[in-house]
Amino acid sequence: MPRLCTTSPHLGVRQGRNKDHGRIRIHIASHNVRTLSTDSLLDIYLQQIEKIKADIVGVCETRRARAVSAKWSSGEEILLGEGADNVSRTGGVGFIVKAKMAPYVISCDIQSPRVAVLKIELQKLGDRTLKIVQVYAPTASAEDDELERFYEEIERALKVKSTYTIVQGDFNAVVGSRLDGTEHLLGRYGVGVRNERGNRLVEFAEQHKFSIMNTFFEKKAKRLWTWRSPDTKTLRQIDYVLTDTPRLFADVSVIGESVIATGSDHRLLRSVILCDVRKENRVLHSQRTLIRRTFNADTYATMIASSDLQMKSGNSIDADYEDLVEKIMQAVKASSTATEPARRRRITPEAVQMMKKRARMKAEGRVQTADYRELCEAIRKKIKCDYEGFRQKKLREAAERRVSLKAVERDICLRHHIPSALKDDTGLRTTNRLRMNEICTKFFNDLYSSKAVVARAVQNTAGEPIPDVMWEEVEHAVKQIKAGKSPGCDNIRPEHLKAGGLPLFKALAQRFSRYCREKRIPAAWKKSRTILLMKKGDPESLDNYRPITLLSQVYKAFTRIILNRIVGDLDMAMSREQAGFRSGYSTLDHLHVVRQLTEKCGEYRIPLCIAFVDYRKAFDSVETNAMLNAMSRYGVNSCYVDLLEELNKGCTTEIKLFNDPCQIKICKGVRQGDTISPKLFALTLEALFTDLDWTGGIEIDGENLTYLLFADDCVVFAHDASELQAKLVQLQTKSSEIGLEMNLSKTKWMHNQFSPTATVKIDGETIEEVKSFKYLGHQLSFTEGSSGEYSRRRKAAWSSFNKISTLLLDEDLPMKLKASLFHSTVIPAVLYGAECWSSTKADEEKFAVMQRSMERRICKVSLREHITNTELRRRSGLVDVVQEMYKRKREWAGHVARLKDNRWTFRLTKWVPLDHKRAPGRPKLRWADPMVNMLGQQWKRRAQDRNGWLKVDLREWRSSRGQVGYR
Repeated sequence: MPRLCTTSPHLGVRQGRNKDHGRIRIHIASHNVRTLSTDSLLDIYLQQIEKIKADIVGVCETRRARAVSAKWSSGEEILLGEGADNVSRTGGVGFIVKAKMAPYVISCDIQSPRVAVLKIELQKLGDRTLKIVQVYAPTASAEDDELERFYEEIERALKVKSTYTIVQGDFNAVVGSRLDGTEHLLGRYGVGVRNERGNRLVEFAEQHKFSIMNTFFEKKAKRLWTWRSPDTKTLRQIDYVLTDTPRLFADVSVIGESVIATGSDHRLLRSVILCDVRKENRVLHSQRTLIRRTFNADTYATMIASSDLQMKSGNSIDADYEDLVEKIMQAVKASSTATEPARRRRITPEAVQMMKKRARMKAEGRVQTADYRELCEAIRKKIKCDYEGFRQKKLREAAERRVSLKAVERDICLRHHIPSALKDDTGLRTTNRLRMNEICTKFFNDLYSSKAVVARAVQNTAGEPIPDVMWEEVEHAVKQIKAGKSPGCDNIRPEHLKAGGLPLFKALAQRFSRYCREKRIPAAWKKSRTILLMKKGDPESLDNYRPITLLSQVYKAFTRIILNRIVGDLDMAMSREQAGFRSGYSTLDHLHVVRQLTEKCGEYRIPLCIAFVDYRKAFDSVETNAMLNAMSRYGVNSCYVDLLEELNKGCTTEIKLFNDPCQIKICKGVRQGDTISPKLFALTLEALFTDLDWTGGIEIDGENLTYLLFADDCVVFAHDASELQAKLVQLQTKSSEIGLEMNLSKTKWMHNQFSPTATVKIDGETIEEVKSFKYLGHQLSFTEGSSGEYSRRRKAAWSSFNKISTLLLDEDLPMKLKASLFHSTVIPAVLYGAECWSSTKADEEKFAVMQRSMERRICKVSLREHITNTELRRRSGLVDVVQEMYKRKREWAGHVARLKDNRWTFRLTKWVPLDHKRAPGRPKLRWADPMVNMLGQQWKRRAQDRNGWLKVDLREWRSSRGQVGYR
C-alpha cells in the first residue's frame, strides 16, 4: 500500500478507509495506448481495463483515422478524437467513461490531436465540477515551436470553467526531484534527472499553481516509471498528473504490465480522488469569501452602450428577460477585476513572534516552566490589545471618511448569528440541523398558506390601459433605489442599474411597457431568497424572526414605477388615523397625539383607556385578495390591480438556515423588501378599519378619535374597559376575515385614574393590563408621567456614547470630528421624541449633568480641576442638549400650528374639553406652556410667520411672564 508523504503541505486524506459515507471516490486513469486505431483494438483494451478500478480513462496516441463518440456494447462511453493528418496518424486523445460515470458528463471537447477536455459534475456537491485535460506532448525530437503550440493549446483548454482541474497525460518530460525548498509544487518522490522538457513543465505548473501529484506519494522504484525504451534498458517517468486541488488526491500509482498488457511501452497511471463533501463545502465557501471583485462603472457603462439590449420580436417574456440578465452580467463580469485582498491581520508582528516562540518552547518540552506560563499570559493580553487596536483603527478611518460606523462594525464582526436550536409548534426543542430545517420549512409554509377565504371583488368597469413606461420613469425609479442593497437571484445590484445609463434605461422601459400591456412578468421575478433577522425574545422561536425577501433589483425598479404612478390614489385613500409610510407624516404625529390626549384627559379628569394591539406576522399574513379588493375599493386603475395580482401569484422563496435551503411557497402576505408592499398593506388595513365603523372613542371638538395606525402598530381608545373590550372583539373578528391574527399575549392595555379598574377579555383570554408601554419607541405611562421616558433617553445616550467611546476618547482624533460623531450618534438617541416633551427644570438639569459628564470624559477633564461649564463647552464644541431640545420643540410646534389638513396632530393641540373641568390647584406642566407663556394663547398665529418664529428662543420661557392657562 502506498505511503502518503506527510511532509506535503497539500495533502490531508489518508488511505485505508473502507467507508465512503459523505465522500466521493473517483478513479481517474491516464494511459498512452500507442494505438486504438480500430474497433477491435479498442474492444480488447476495454476488456483489459475491466480488471482495474477506473471510472474515467484518459487515453493518448490513439492514432484514429476518424473521431468516435459512441456508447459501447459493454456500457462505456467512448469519446476519442482523430490523429494528426499524416501517414502515421500521430497523436489522438480522448476519454473512456464507465457507465456509472456517464450520467455526470457535462461536456467533452476534443480540441486537437494533442489536447482534449472532459467536464463532469461531482455528485453530492451541487454545482461543483471537475475538468480533466488529457494531453499528448510532442516527442523530444520535435521543434521548440511545436512544443510551445502544445502548451498554448493547454492554455485554451484551461479556460473552460470548472471548480477543480486535472491535467494529465504523456508530457514526454522528466521533472525529476525537487531542486530546492522553494518548489512546493513537487513532492519528495520524483524520479530521474530533470531535462529541458521537464523545466518547461515545471515552469507551466508554477505559472498555474499546479502540483505534480506523481511526486507526492512514496512508492517502490519499480512502481514509479511510466515509460520503457524499445531496448528495455531505459526506464523513465514521463507521464504526469497535475492539479490545482491536491487535497483531493488520496493516491497516484502506476498499474503494472502484468495487469494491463496492451503492447504499449507506457504503463497506465491512476489517480484516486477522495472528496470529503462537508470539508469541500467549508473550503470552497471560505475561498469564495476571499475573492472580491472591484466594479468599474465607466467600463461597465461603455460595455452596456455597445451591447444589443433591444427586445427581440418573437421571444417569450422569460427568454427575453434571461437574455437581458445574461448581457448585463457579462458586462458586469468584464468590467469587474477579481482581487484577492490581504487577509485580515488583526494581530501585530510582535504577537506573531511571541506565538512562534511559544510553539518552539512547546516543541522543546518546556510547557511546565514559569517562562512558558508567563509567555502564554502575555500572548493573551497582546492579542486582546491588538484586536481592540484593529477595531479602533477601522472606526477611526470610518469617522474620518464620514461613513456609517454601524456598517464598519458589521464588517469587522467576526461572526454572525445562526440558530443553535429551534422549537417546533409543540414547543419541543431540537438541535438537529436536519430537523431544524424541517421545522423552518413547516413554519413558513404554514405562515404563507392561505387560511381565510376572501372572495375577489368583481370590477364593474374596465380600467384605462396602462401607458407605456418612459425611460425617464425608469431613471427616476433607479435613483430611488438605495445603493449597497443585496441583489436577488439574478445577482444584479443597484449599482449595475445606476451605472447602465440611458441605454439600459431604454431597454428596461421597453420591457416594462410590454409587461404592463400583457399583464405578465418574468418567471424569475417570482423566485426570491429570504433572510431571517432576529428581532427580540427567544432566539429558538421562529416567531421572533423577521423574514426579509431579497428580490431582483430590476423587479424593484418596476414596482417602484407602479408605486410612483398610483401613490397619489393610495395616499388619498388613507385616513388621518394612518401615519405609516406616508409622505409628510412621521412617528412624531402619533406620539404627539397620544401624549396630548393623555395630558389633557389627565388635566380635565376624563376617563381614558388605551389598548395596544399586536398582530402576529401581520405583513406575512394578510390575504392577497383582501389587498386587491382594497385597491379596487379606493379607485386604483383595475389594470394596475390585475398587474399586481400577477406580481403576487405563484411566488416561491428559499430560506437558507445552514447549507440546504428550505423551499417555501408563498400564497399570501406582502413581501418585506418590496418597495410597494408597505403601501398596499397600509391600504388593506385602511379598508379593514373603515368597515368597523366604530362609534364612541374620545370626542375631540365634535369628532371621535377611536384608533391610530402606524403601519401595523395599532392603538385603540375608549372611555371605559367595556367599550374597549367590545372594540377589540370586533377588531379580532374582522381581522381574521382577511388573514390577520391578533397576538393576545403581546396585546396590552392601560387606563388612567379616572377610568374604573376592570378586566378586558377576548375569547376568554385576559388581556394584560400594564402601567407603562413602549409605543413607537416612546414610553407612555399614566402613573409615572414622563420620568420613565426621560430615564430611558439618558440610558440610550450613554449606550450610544459607549459604542463610540473608543473614538471620542482617542487623543489623536480632532475635537471637531469628535463633536460631529457626538451630534450624529448621541444627540439623536437622547432627543428622540423630544418635540413632544413637557420637561421640568429638574428634568432638564439631569440632561445637562449627563452631557457635562460626557464632555469631561471627551476632554479628559476632572471635576477637581474646577473647569467652568462655559469653558468645558468651548473645548468640546458640542451643542447644548437642552438648547437643542427646545429648538426641536419650537420647530415642531411651528409645523403643527401651520398644518392645514385637519389631522389629529393639529386637532389635539388646539383641543380644549370645555364640557369638563380641571381639578382645583395648580395644573401639571403642559406641552404648550413654553409657547403660551412667551407668546400668549395666540402663539399658533405667531407661528404662521416662519422667519419670526425662528427667532423665538423657547428656553427663556420660564423668565417670561407668569404661567397662563388655556382659557
